[in-house]
Amino acid sequence: MPPKGTRGGGKPGNRGGKGFHLAARSGSHAYKGRAQKIKDQLVHKAKVKKDYYKQLSREDASLETPDYVKEIFGEKTIDEDGNIVEYGTSSTKRKRDDGDEKVHDLDEQSSSAEEDGSDSDEGAGDSTRSRRNKGSKPNPFKKEVLKQKDAKEAAQQELEQKKKEKEEQQKGRAKYYKQRKEVRGKMMARNSRGQPKMGTQINLLLDKIQQDVAKDNKREKKRLKRMEKRNTDNANEGQDADNNE
Repeated sequence: MPPKGTRGGGKPGNRGGKGFHLAARSGSHAYKGRAQKIKDQLVHKAKVKKDYYKQLSREDASLETPDYVKEIFGEKTIDEDGNIVEYGTSSTKRKRDDGDEKVHDLDEQSSSAEEDGSDSDEGAGDSTRSRRNKGSKPNPFKKEVLKQKDAKEAAQQELEQKKKEKEEQQKGRAKYYKQRKEVRGKMMARNSRGQPKMGTQINLLLDKIQQDVAKDNKREKKRLKRMEKRNTDNANEGQDADNNE
């Protein structure tokens, strides 16, 4: 019988034997795998480029691969021996700079030409507008527009006049009620014995009588003035009739 704590004749302290254990991969192995993958891709691209250049040389050895073709293939390319090298030499950069300068000059020329064209277009536009103004026809609806404008102004003036009259009426009404309140307070005044103040009431009655007389006189003057005007008009009409006869 095997001792306690063992299984299958193993050593004491090891439960179930060694078994199967998967060793953990370190970070260095993952990095190496990625680097190897990138390297394989570069080698494959280099082979493809090399075959392409060889095919071009067989067709015509005097032809040189254009720079834009090299740029299409990428920043990395190969030399004559098939080694991977960095693309973008000083001569290529110089060519690019020269090309940029030429493009800049062309832009300046085109901008100056556009300015000249804009000036000429402005002159042509002014002449066109002057001809259009000379040959413009009168607006057939001008009278109607002016009529509507006058009607609108008249309506606005009438509205302002009504508003002013309403404000004056409100002021007159407020003044009337104020005076009425004062008169009523004086009429209801009492002396120390509780009797009405007769002197105050008599004065108020006299003031009212005077106001009524003044109103009647004013009304009579207006009536006489109207009659005088009517008589004058009738006399003028009779004189005109005599002259016509």
